[in-house]
Amino acid sequence: TPWVKFLWDVYRHVLDILKNNNKVEKLYQDMAQLAFTFCIKYERKTEFRKLSDSVRNHLNLIIKHSHQANSINLNDPASLQLHLDTRLYQLDCAITISLWQEAIKTINDIHSLMQLSKKKPKPQALANYYKKQALVFSKANNRLFEACALMKHYQLVFDQKKTATVQEKQMLASGVLMATLAIPLPSSMSENEKYLDLQNSTKDKNMTLAAYLDLQHAPTRETLIADIVKHGIPGKGD
Repeated sequence: TPWVKFLWDVYRHVLDILKNNNKVEKLYQDMAQLAFTFCIKYERKTEFRKLSDSVRNHLNLIIKHSHQANSINLNDPASLQLHLDTRLYQLDCAITISLWQEAIKTINDIHSLMQLSKKKPKPQALANYYKKQALVFSKANNRLFEACALMKHYQLVFDQKKTATVQEKQMLASGVLMATLAIPLPSSMSENEKYLDLQNSTKDKNMTLAAYLDLQHAPTRETLIADIVKHGIPGKGD
């Protein structure tokens, strides 16, 4: 309808006006989240993609023109946190509207922002981030990284959330265990096939996904099983 298109144009133009100005950066982030909410409320998938591209381009402009007067300083923890909060909300919205490719792109954006930060996000926000990653990997039928994300979520909750009940920890442990057991067994390969497999794009892709989970090496079914045994998860999932 015309008024919906008008509202979308308002959000788009306002964000373009407010971009890369440290005087109104909180207003910019608030407007961006309102615009994502608009896309969810009216199921505007095309606009959601355009909005995601816009905020991504605005961030690139901030990095490119950081020397200009009144430009946003991403070295400021408060400014960086505002961007992270919006991207985490964006990820929630992408999942809600079932735009899984946009969800992956947003995860990449969040990872890039975390690389700029001198300290990790708050444990609660990080736990939610890993939980959302597990859902995205599940939709992509990537059982290995779904299990890894659930493992990261479990570790944060177990280590940081002092109020977590025994039942909650048992449920999380059971989720990690079942997800790990659901990882397909690796097919047997000859030495030549193994060599060729190391050369293909799968290795690079897995390294990228591992970086999203703050892992130094690409995981395997075997290393994940060893990890859950190390943390005593089989017994905790009873």
